[in-house]
Amino acid sequence: EESDIRSYGLVNGRAQWSQVFGSAVDVGVFGTNLTDKEYVLGTLGAGSTLGYTGTNYGPSRMWGVDVRYSF
Repeated sequence: EESDIRSYGLVNGRAQWSQVFGSAVDVGVFGTNLTDKEYVLGTLGAGSTLGYTGTNYGPSRMWGVDVRYSF
């Protein structure tokens, strides 16, 4: 069995503030799949041999903050 996977676009982003107020601290915020789009990465078409078909979806929205101190 062959399966077609539709094309998709994702919105990822990152913003960083280096040397906050002249200090040795950097602060960043980041996000992946910011529109929380559901998309297929791949499928396992074993319907004719094993009786099932599996689908692997991409990760949902994720975001975070990171702080770095330089010595």
